[in-house]
Amino acid sequence: MRKIVVNGATYWWSYSTVRDVYCRSRLTIITDNKDMKYIILFVTRDTPISGSPLNEGLRMEKEDLTYAVNLNQPKYVAEVLCFLLEMELDKSVKKVQELNGNELLMRMGYKDLTGLMIQEHDFS
Repeated sequence: MRKIVVNGATYWWSYSTVRDVYCRSRLTIITDNKDMKYIILFVTRDTPISGSPLNEGLRMEKEDLTYAVNLNQPKYVAEVLCFLLEMELDKSVKKVQELNGNELLMRMGYKDLTGLMIQEHDFS
């Protein structure tokens, strides 16, 4: 696990990918005192280089600018975490929040320019 500080609070995070028919990636973020855990799941198509486009830099557009979104970079982990904190998820119900990462990136304003992101109805 890697350490990241966002808004003055410390969190621990890790990013991993399992390949089967698709690349199923998991970004896990845990609060420093371990009282809250976010599990964000992403599903993409394989790429010839590393398998997961979110590990090598998926070309995405946000506000008319193009980015190479790589979830192994703290910059994007911090952006995802800030968005989660702004969402004001109901933390009283569960200490573990599991979220659809593909949908989360779209809600953050990102658009896939490559067609590598799998829509929920395309996989099971």
